[in-house]
Amino acid sequence: MLSMLIQPGIGIEIANAEAIANASAETASLQDTLLGFVSTNIIGSMADSAMVPCIVFALFFGTAMGTYTRQSGNRNMVEWVTGFNTIITNIIKAVMHVAPIGIFCLLANVAGSTGFKVIIPMIKFLGVLLLGDAVQFLIYGPLTAALCKVNPAKMPKKFAKMSMMAVTTTSGAICLPTKMEDTVVKFGVSRKVADFTGPITMSMNSCGAALCYVAAIFFMAQSTGVQLTTYQMGMAILLSCLMCMGTIVVPGGSVIVYTFLASSLGLPLESIAVLIGIDWFSGMFRTLMNVDVDVMVGMLVSSKLGDLDRDVYNEPQTRFFHFITASALWPAPVHQRADPYCTGNSVHTQIHPGTGHTLRWYSAP
Repeated sequence: MLSMLIQPGIGIEIANAEAIANASAETASLQDTLLGFVSTNIIGSMADSAMVPCIVFALFFGTAMGTYTRQSGNRNMVEWVTGFNTIITNIIKAVMHVAPIGIFCLLANVAGSTGFKVIIPMIKFLGVLLLGDAVQFLIYGPLTAALCKVNPAKMPKKFAKMSMMAVTTTSGAICLPTKMEDTVVKFGVSRKVADFTGPITMSMNSCGAALCYVAAIFFMAQSTGVQLTTYQMGMAILLSCLMCMGTIVVPGGSVIVYTFLASSLGLPLESIAVLIGIDWFSGMFRTLMNVDVDVMVGMLVSSKLGDLDRDVYNEPQTRFFHFITASALWPAPVHQRADPYCTGNSVHTQIHPGTGHTLRWYSAP
């Protein structure tokens, strides 16, 4: 909706009339679309950049591999797939080291042919992402707080640290340890829930990325003069959501996604050069929303299981008690602080390692 209202791709014409005519793909029927979800040659689908059949095959393959591993206890295939994925990720990282040179050349060509007016569509595209993040947070934040029965006004402060890391690193993988720790110590999610939802939402719950991919499709269509039908818009949303399953969580991974989306929808590839040029800034908004919503998912799961510690979320103003004792029973000075997340008159004990005597202290709000 924001892409249709703001129209970030309007203002530049990247492709010529011949490329636009060649890019105008015929609308397939619903039957052909559903049949296209299943590939008869997965290698051919990979070579043709047909992403939907590849994703469907990956889902079936992963499910079958998991069943085989549980039944046989043989993890050779799992380790092979994990190792292959690591190799591909390393290749992408290596390519991204030299990518700035190619991006500069692409942008130089675009700027030379269209002029500096290309900057305005870039700013509009980033504005769509910013407004989209704000709308999602204004919807998901209060809704999550209402379902978990907590105060939504406390969320922005709690999100500050991980949000800053998301903006500066643009990588969900780098933010994962901080996100999981803050989920427990700031939002009151139980450790077992955080250990489960943290990694899985990093790759499966990428609402910020889905927003970016849909906006990118509209940008590519608008900047090349391609008119998307209602059916194609629906396919754009579906493809963007599917591409978020197991998405690449390293900076620059979206470049591959842009190419696959453009190929799948028959859009000219020339506009990808503009998107690549601002991908770092786009990654800020993608990662920011991905990381914050991941925590909300953990809160909802923990609340449903009855493990959400609302006392931790509400940040009780517990005093820190500092004890120094030296006596016959406790010959060595002891320095201790009370647990900052305890509530009420909590009792804390420590066993002396030498004598076995017990030191007991109390903390109160």
